[in-house]
Amino acid sequence: MENRTATDVLVVGAGLAGLAAARDLTRAGYSVRILEKSRGVAGRAATKRLASGGLADYGAPFFTIRNENLRSFIQPLERKGLVHVWQYGMKHWNAGTIEGSLDGYARYVAKDGMTTLGKVLRDGEPDEQPLEIVQSALVSAVWSNHFGYRAVLENGDIHTARAVLVNTPAPQALALTRSILELQTYLALERVKFAPCLALIIALKTKPDVSWNALRLDHPVLSWMGFEHSKRYDLPPVLVVHANPTWSQAHLEQNQQTIIKPLLEAAQDVLGVQLEVLETIPHRWRFAQVVTPHQSHFIAQENLFFCGDWCAPQGNARIETAFESGWAAASAITKQLEQPLDVILTHA
Repeated sequence: MENRTATDVLVVGAGLAGLAAARDLTRAGYSVRILEKSRGVAGRAATKRLASGGLADYGAPFFTIRNENLRSFIQPLERKGLVHVWQYGMKHWNAGTIEGSLDGYARYVAKDGMTTLGKVLRDGEPDEQPLEIVQSALVSAVWSNHFGYRAVLENGDIHTARAVLVNTPAPQALALTRSILELQTYLALERVKFAPCLALIIALKTKPDVSWNALRLDHPVLSWMGFEHSKRYDLPPVLVVHANPTWSQAHLEQNQQTIIKPLLEAAQDVLGVQLEVLETIPHRWRFAQVVTPHQSHFIAQENLFFCGDWCAPQGNARIETAFESGWAAASAITKQLEQPLDVILTHA
């Protein structure tokens, strides 16, 4: 069993909220280590490169900017050409009729995929060091003692820190920390509810002749459909579809290969054409849509914190909500770690 060098803050999960918090805490002078169960970053802002050469954002398809903090973060990326406006507003499909206009909020996308947002936070500015991320690090439990916290990995490794920020969906966070939670914290996490989403990436030989880039759908199977190549120039055509929460829940535990045919047929039903398919890749998001959010930007219990897009005071979980949650949590952690040690120990 390996006991890693202690750090000021452990972040469990390399989603956007956790990365945003880690970058702010690092800039504030704290040592931060991120434990991530996968080999990537950015959580549901996920991008896959296909054998056809196409790119697919198969989680969050875009983001909006409704606050100045995120605008300040995005503007330099926009000037560098890393992100750009994809379209304004979103059209809506219902029983074969397409309605709505493209005159709403700007929908932003990243030239090299939505995971770019996570990579920018990971890498930092040219004069900064990349964040320390331990990947393929599946945390099985978080424990506390009089001097801080221990995160125990599935492989037996132990990481210790003065504070822990858990950036996972609330049900997973609850499972990791249940044994050390006060009742109020436990109930706050338990109240957060999610709906799943089954997604399908479809690499195409040719693009159907349609006049739109993406649709929100009222359909028996689908809730979203978008042509990924419309976000980028000179890439092969790729379609991504998301099943609605009801259909996703009903088929959640099926072998993922069995969902390909019904999702493909549903896409063809909406498009009214037979698709020329090169490749299909299904994906299961167990915690895709926040149904019941937490009503503040983070949850805190002494030096144990929780953040994520599900911390949504305005009630709508978005990518920008994840950023706001991470930044707010980092500020709170900084204030907590600035307390004298004797004050911290009286609350341990």
